Amino acid sequence: MKIAYITNARPENRAAWSGLSFYMRRSLELAGLEVEVIGSMLFPPVLWPERFVQTGAERMGLARRHIWTFEPRAIRLYTRQIEKRLEASTADIAFSSGSMLISQLKTSRPICFWTDATFASMENYYFFKDVNTEETFQNGNELERASIGKATCGFYSSDWAAQSAIHDYHAKPERIHVVPFGANLENPPTDEEVAKLLDERPRTPCRLLFLGVEWVRKGGDFALAVVESLTKQGVRCELNIVGCQPPPEILLPPYVNTLGFISNSNPEGQARLRGLLANSHFLILPSRADCTPIVMPEANAFGVPVLTTQTGGIASVVQNGINGFCAPLGENLVKDLAGYAFELMSNPEKYRALCLTSRREFTTRLNWNTSARRIKETLEKL
Repeated sequence: MKIAYITNARPENRAAWSGLSFYMRRSLELAGLEVEVIGSMLFPPVLWPERFVQTGAERMGLARRHIWTFEPRAIRLYTRQIEKRLEASTADIAFSSGSMLISQLKTSRPICFWTDATFASMENYYFFKDVNTEETFQNGNELERASIGKATCGFYSSDWAAQSAIHDYHAKPERIHVVPFGANLENPPTDEEVAKLLDERPRTPCRLLFLGVEWVRKGGDFALAVVESLTKQGVRCELNIVGCQPPPEILLPPYVNTLGFISNSNPEGQARLRGLLANSHFLILPSRADCTPIVMPEANAFGVPVLTTQTGGIASVVQNGINGFCAPLGENLVKDLAGYAFELMSNPEKYRALCLTSRREFTTRLNWNTSARRIKETLEKL
């Protein structure tokens, strides 16, 4: 079976959409599908002047932010490029990473997409009406409704996103499938390597890794408070912050290290991130808003449990007591996460058992190979 893989990104770009576009495509190829990439589409030049003026007004505080990803005129011009290339293609199915690019697509082939959210699920969550233009919300909902309506099937990385498609856009449940994303890792560690890591992982200090590019949205302040709470309870800790910098007014204690942004798109960055994951006791990501963070399966690949929050699609990735702990957002969040970590660090056998089940979740569920095989099986039925 041959699919036309539709993406805005260049085929080998490992940075686009947190690497999802690259690893999604490659996983489908490794699952045995023949993949023809329809990508590398540039923003339409005819809209550049308007975008330049709009961006300038936004920077001067004279206008709210307009998200051009949801601009129908841009999508229309992208669609012309896609349809022209589909005319010359022998692909059996049009398959898109994300849903927006297929909203205006006309083809006799089945149309499918794989994504992590709907526009409705992002309203007042990622996108806010006091920040974004009214047109952004109108366009986003219209394009999403069109995409879901014409798709033969839609794949979502969480129940949260899938339920939004069904309830907010009246998608037919039989056309909606929940298939998780995998870990964006080159050569994940083997079971034997993870067992060795667990044997060598010291009891102290308790190393926690915060990995996120947005301090507030990813809950950096919560992560810092959890580590401070553990320290007060007598647990010697080390918090490594990767991807962002805490606000300058925050006075960081000596057990907190800020390592800045580390790119996963080059061998040096990959090696550093692997080392940080391998030597951590927990990934801590107490997000205020998130879809399905890729770093969670990546942590599980190294037998590292996740401390996180019950928000967005995270509960489809992290299952309490199996590969980490999701605490409710609220006044008891820090207490809940710190208490869970304290209990595990006080019970080495219980901690090791959680590490092993975290690894098992990666090998059986949260990896690209398993998910791509499920996608392939569904596509073959079309």
